[in-house]
Amino acid sequence: MVMGKNYLKVIYREIKNSLGRFLAIIAIVALGVGFLVGLLSTTPDLRASVDTYYKEKNMLDILIKSTTGLNENDKSFLEENIEEIETIMPAYVTDVILDTSSNETIVTRIYGLNIEDLEEDEFINKLTLIEGELPKNDNEVLIQKPIGNMSNIQIGDVLKISEENSNYEDTLKNYKINEYKVVGVVENPFYYSIDKEPSQVGSGKLSAIVYGFEEIFDLDVYTDFLITLDKGKEFDTFSSEYKSYVENIVDKIEEVSKERTKERDLEVKALALDKIKEGEDELSREEAKVNKELSDAKSEIDKGYLELENGRLEINKGYEEINAAENELNEALKEIEINKSNLDKGYQEILDREKSLQASKEEIEKGKSVLDASKTELEKNEEEYNKIV
Repeated sequence: MVMGKNYLKVIYREIKNSLGRFLAIIAIVALGVGFLVGLLSTTPDLRASVDTYYKEKNMLDILIKSTTGLNENDKSFLEENIEEIETIMPAYVTDVILDTSSNETIVTRIYGLNIEDLEEDEFINKLTLIEGELPKNDNEVLIQKPIGNMSNIQIGDVLKISEENSNYEDTLKNYKINEYKVVGVVENPFYYSIDKEPSQVGSGKLSAIVYGFEEIFDLDVYTDFLITLDKGKEFDTFSSEYKSYVENIVDKIEEVSKERTKERDLEVKALALDKIKEGEDELSREEAKVNKELSDAKSEIDKGYLELENGRLEINKGYEEINAAENELNEALKEIEINKSNLDKGYQEILDREKSLQASKEEIEKGKSVLDASKTELEKNEEEYNKIV
């Protein structure tokens, strides 16, 4: 008992002699306790805030994606066999490379949704419009608010499916519209991480997320089912109870869907066979069309050959007529040459006769001169005779 009293006196004396140090230690301990209490209370508060946010935005509980596509039969099957399902919202979701107004090429995830139902309670992962307006036309879209290193696309920018997509022509077939105008900026509770979402196209990282009407797409089936569960909002989103509840439903879906998966495979195969049959029928029609065109072309060619042969015969006949005419002409030319030769000969004879006549004329003229001289002499002699007589 005496020992205990002495111990307390020693402690009291030590505190009294170093009161400042003792108060500093008390303050440090109090600060550490306060900081620890703050840390311990911050996490639950943040989780509670996020949980409230998720429930306000009707955050999905389960996401189903399918490489073979999902249709109304799949939706009806799940609704009939999984009673815990509250709402199934189908969606078209594809990743594609887009060109921007600023000549930037970005990997983009495009959602095709019933945006006209955005204000309905059943709309899953409700979008919050923070700038601009909702789309009114099929070529108008909303852009996800940039997070982290995402591209800073502005309202009014135009996005277009890029030719840098592999199999560009096949990619275009997935869309009815390939050029979009950004009219609003939204937040989606599904995307909150500053890290870029992975993608199987382009660089492998998303640079933008776009939301538009279902009419953007030209697909026969949906790619995604967004699902909420009837008791999903009764649990804390971050609790193990919620995780177990969702996992149990997922296991149930996987179990009951085995048979449906087989049916779906058969449907896909049947659809593929129908497509093949349509392709074969189209090929047969095209072959028949081509064969007819070839037959018509052959007939035209044969007709052309016949006309060509007839033309060749006409040409040969013409050549024969020309040759005959040429022979006749040659004969005529020969006759002309002969006639010309005869004419030249006759002309020479005429010239010779003309010369002979000229000589005879000269002789006559000469004889006439002699006669005239004789006449003159005779007349002279007659006068002289008369004189004598």
